[in-house]
Amino acid sequence: MKVLALDQSVTATAYSVFDTDDSGRLNLIECDSIKVRGTGIYRIMNWLREVEELVESRQADLLAREMHHQIQYGAASQLQELAGFLDYVAFNSANGYITGTNYAAVPVTTWKKYITGKGNLKKDTAYLVHINKALTKTGVMNNPNEVFVDDNKADSIAIGVTAYAMWLLRHGKEQLLSSISNLDDKVLPKSLETVFNYGKIA
Repeated sequence: MKVLALDQSVTATAYSVFDTDDSGRLNLIECDSIKVRGTGIYRIMNWLREVEELVESRQADLLAREMHHQIQYGAASQLQELAGFLDYVAFNSANGYITGTNYAAVPVTTWKKYITGKGNLKKDTAYLVHINKALTKTGVMNNPNEVFVDDNKADSIAIGVTAYAMWLLRHGKEQLLSSISNLDDKVLPKSLETVFNYGKIA
């Protein structure tokens, strides 16, 4: 199974690509970021083209993005616009992310609570220390000992790990998750409907 996770941003969208081994654990095979030029709608459309190319070229089985709170202002409100475009890409993809329930919009508080135990973990000077330690302890990843020096890339990894865990729960693979994870799964079930809720056909 291949997982593609994005931490969307107008300036630098970080993404991580994983595949799974025979035990069901994740191998991180790629971690990078998308940076685009321009301003306003030109920048957004350049970003959209890059993301469409990323999604189509990686051919992932599970596509995940970060879900932000709806009430945000200023530059943060642009994240909602990017989220909408990612929904559009998932909807139109030939991979059938929406119809196959393989598209996960993971709330910030959910992945932070699952990975670090703190849903309100702040991006302060010790942020990367917390994230790196937490990723090392998950058990879900085979190669968690790399030190991630970019907080956006680290976030995309955490989003991918959480989305994969939630996908396993959604598909009735609780035993597999418990066999590979050292984390508390109790924080995930209450968010499943939110993460995989794509709306209803009118």
